[in-house]
Amino acid sequence: MTSPPATILIVDDEIQNHKLLEVLLRHEGYLTLSAANGEEALALIAQRAPDLILLDIVMPGMDGYQVASILKANPATSNIPIIMLTAQIDRSARLTGLNAGVEEFLTKPVDGAELRLRVRNLLRLKEFGDFLQNHSRILEQQVQARTAALTAEIAERKHAEKRFHTLFEFAPDAVVMIDQLGIIALVNRQAETVFGYQRDELLGQRLEILMPEAFRLAHADLRQGFLKNAMPRAMGLDRSDLLGLRKDGTVFPVDISLSPMESENGIMVAAAVRDMTELKRKEEALRGYATRLRELSHRLRTVEETERRAISRELHDRIGQELSTLGLILGSLGAKLPRESLRAVHKPLQDMQGLLKSMVANVRDVMAELRPPVLDDYGLLAALRQLVTEFAKRSGIAAEMSGVELLPRLPSIVETAMYRISQEALNNIVKHAQAKKVEISLYTAPDRVVLDITDDGIGFDANETPPDQQHWGLITMRERAEAVGVVFHLESATGAGTRIVLEAERAAT
Repeated sequence: MTSPPATILIVDDEIQNHKLLEVLLRHEGYLTLSAANGEEALALIAQRAPDLILLDIVMPGMDGYQVASILKANPATSNIPIIMLTAQIDRSARLTGLNAGVEEFLTKPVDGAELRLRVRNLLRLKEFGDFLQNHSRILEQQVQARTAALTAEIAERKHAEKRFHTLFEFAPDAVVMIDQLGIIALVNRQAETVFGYQRDELLGQRLEILMPEAFRLAHADLRQGFLKNAMPRAMGLDRSDLLGLRKDGTVFPVDISLSPMESENGIMVAAAVRDMTELKRKEEALRGYATRLRELSHRLRTVEETERRAISRELHDRIGQELSTLGLILGSLGAKLPRESLRAVHKPLQDMQGLLKSMVANVRDVMAELRPPVLDDYGLLAALRQLVTEFAKRSGIAAEMSGVELLPRLPSIVETAMYRISQEALNNIVKHAQAKKVEISLYTAPDRVVLDITDDGIGFDANETPPDQQHWGLITMRERAEAVGVVFHLESATGAGTRIVLEAERAAT
């Protein structure tokens, strides 16, 4: 891209000099402006600054020295080069011009070749000066912008350091910052509280001072292994080997999270240490409560089964026998009555016998529900066959039972638990499964007995079990199984039915 031609201002009160200079300059391709005196020149320059000024010394009114001094004193025009035109060649005139800021002198009458060279050289110097000035201004702007950015960055860093210090110092967990050699560089106030040391006692010490002696030797290798692939890491709540050591020698369980971070001195590692003493105590208490609840539940079930057995026997031995006797009496009554009387009471007598038969059946159902005699007399397979038959009649759901006799039989409490779980499973199928078919199988393996209950119902997500009534039943079944040493397996998925598998060890027989 070609730059526009330079503009040169000619300041001279003699018209002939004006014309001569204009011809010479325009021949070289320059643009020219003219002023007859100093005041006119300053007015033109205020409107449009030229690239160079040819300035006569002697003019009416303001002379050339005064004009040059005014221009050089103004920052906006100080870089415009001035060639002073003079017929005076003495040393004093030149010094006065140089003192006013004039760059060059031309002696009248002007030599065309000298004029061309001096103008060309000064314009080159001005162009270079303008470039340097512009570049300097750009650099200054960049420096100012960078300085402002650095100032903002420093302020932000100080603010971030203040935030970090606040978060670090007032973190709810003990935080210990160590370097790559395991030397403690920073600790917060919670670390002082948890470990019982003053801050100055920990700074500069090895991290191993805060762990039991049995773990110290191996910890150095573990630290080096972590630093080879340093990433944030949670040590976990279920580890029993995470222990801290207080100043007074007390060992206590901890949970630790490691967070590596870059620093001027290499990788630093922040270890957040949480005292798990209270949580472990609560966990132990909860486990104790759960154990006692399971034991109580087992005892309650045992008492319940004992009571069921007793009531069932009472119904069989007393009410059952009395109902049987009543049936015999009603049967013999018809044979003893005269024919005329029998015709009168025949219909009521038949109704009484039918009602008695229904009562006997109901008593047997109650006895079976309380404690099926077939379970005690013939074992689990027979009891399950009876249960499945009654289930199919009552629910209308197709049910198949297959299995083998268990010889020797399982212990009574195991048989009872497996039978009750089967009852609960079938009840759940009726209430919730929307199944069309149920398959139950009882079979043996070399080391165990397996009971499998499968339906083709709607199923559910076994991994996201909500605590509703249906699934509390599953929890009860699991607890009943575990209380007698039976392994309980549950498989289910939405739209894929449900399968319950019970496994009893043969060693338990």
